[in-house]
Amino acid sequence: MTTYPKRYNTNFRHNRENDKIEKLPHPSTGEPKIEILLSDPPQLRVNGTIIPWPEGKTQQEAYQDYLTGNQQQMPRPNSADQSSDSHKVPLLQSNNQPETLHPLRQQHLEDRLKELEYWERQQTRQDSFTTRMYGKKDYSKERDEIQQELRSTRRQPENQESKLPNWKGLTALQEGKQSLSSQSPVERFWNIADEKTAQEDYPNTLSAVGKEISRYKRENPDEYASYFKKWQDDQKSWQEIDQDIKDGTLSKQDISPVQWDTILSASRQELQDKQDPQKNTDQKPYCNIYARDRLLNKGIYMEPDKNANQMIEAMDKKGSGWEKLPKKTDAEGNPTDKLDHQEAQRRAEAGGTVVAVYHNPNDAEHGHIVLVNAEEGMKQSGKWSGEVPSVDGYNTNTKRITEGGSLSEQFSTPREPDMDYYEYTGPKREIQKE
Repeated sequence: MTTYPKRYNTNFRHNRENDKIEKLPHPSTGEPKIEILLSDPPQLRVNGTIIPWPEGKTQQEAYQDYLTGNQQQMPRPNSADQSSDSHKVPLLQSNNQPETLHPLRQQHLEDRLKELEYWERQQTRQDSFTTRMYGKKDYSKERDEIQQELRSTRRQPENQESKLPNWKGLTALQEGKQSLSSQSPVERFWNIADEKTAQEDYPNTLSAVGKEISRYKRENPDEYASYFKKWQDDQKSWQEIDQDIKDGTLSKQDISPVQWDTILSASRQELQDKQDPQKNTDQKPYCNIYARDRLLNKGIYMEPDKNANQMIEAMDKKGSGWEKLPKKTDAEGNPTDKLDHQEAQRRAEAGGTVVAVYHNPNDAEHGHIVLVNAEEGMKQSGKWSGEVPSVDGYNTNTKRITEGGSLSEQFSTPREPDMDYYEYTGPKREIQKE
């Protein structure tokens, strides 16, 4: 026999204005009105009916007793207080099963089946030590009894929602989710399948999000595969992106915004590391890294991990987007080894991206690359016997970056035969200015 608190009182004519009432949400008309009366002792009221509250139990436990029919008696509402239509008390489970299964009981049984399935799956994953220590519980009898009860009674119509959800169901209804009882058998199957898939494939993702991913993947496999590939591509490193370009599976024009941000971020970080004396302890020159970073920020794709000589060789390849400027000719029109500084300056002032390069004949030594600075204009050089452009780049003599200095500070005249100017004439990427 269930023992009730001595001070339990079903008379609501006592000082009700002093009672604090916590109302659990009921999202739409027709859903149960469930209230926790924070009186002394606290009480539970469903659609105006007081639910017996055994001493020592929480409101959740009391409500669960209400769901499962474990109480010895259920107070009936006063006919004067509410109509029979609003009286939603689950039928007590006995040997004489009701002809129609109450929606509340049906929902509780279906939820319990899901719980049993979960615990059985957990037990199959136990290691031998855990099994020896705690054993394994056989849920088959309870599962059979639940299935028998569900089979032996008529269910509510598939399109009718349960009027009295269980305790956990309140949260689901509050979030706008369908209850299992409102779904067709096929919908219920996929609802459970998506939930299990989310638990197994996306354990670190919010359950609702993982479930939605599973559903979307199942209903839109081709579109999901396309988005998933794009997501994978966006996680690639600069080296992986460059390999795709070399393999012909990706063009420079099709580099995604996320991938381009990855490239810019990696280039910026490498340049910062080279400028840090604590990280660049051997003082290795980095004209290639500075020039590459400047070109990338102009929307011109450059390969990673290339020294100056390799960058120049890549520029010289057909289809690279770079045009080598012709050198000067003599009075008879024959080509010479002399650079055409004026043409390089003219193109830079016209808005072109122009670089001056030195390809070192000895691959064991460093080449050199700088950008022409059109705004600083031409500068007189006695060493070069005339005017030369201003340039931006890493100065190997001062071991620091110099912007707007004379080309004569970066290159000596004996290097002229192995020097060239290049202008980028290929497609550029639009760079969003921060």
